[in-house]
Amino acid sequence: CHSVVQAQGWSHLCIIAEGPTWYRDRRVYGYFDRLVDDAFLRRIPYKIEVPNPSEEEFRKLFEIMAPKVGLVMDPDALDHLVEKHYKAVNRPFRNCQPRDLLLQCRNYTTYVKGPKTVSKESFDFAVSNYFSVM
Repeated sequence: CHSVVQAQGWSHLCIIAEGPTWYRDRRVYGYFDRLVDDAFLRRIPYKIEVPNPSEEEFRKLFEIMAPKVGLVMDPDALDHLVEKHYKAVNRPFRNCQPRDLLLQCRNYTTYVKGPKTVSKESFDFAVSNYFSVM
């Protein structure tokens, strides 16, 4: 591996992968975890823990953010999102996801020239795009 990297003139930090999901390999993220030592963490002066939201808080974030991005929230579509794309696949709720997914929904409704309402279809599109694996 080192000789290949050196011959190409690449950086000494190189990952040669056998597939598109190299970042899921325990050896890869284990290596990066070891790079984050105590000295590294001391260089970050302020650390704020932001816990994952509860389902209720997650749903509330959608209610707050939908009008801010110019969309009307359909409660049935939100139920669909939570059941199909979170609970069914054991995906944790994250605080940034309501905003990010709603922006994807807005872009989708603009592209298809549809009503500015969040639908099951727009959530399906947003999730497939947002959580895609390249």
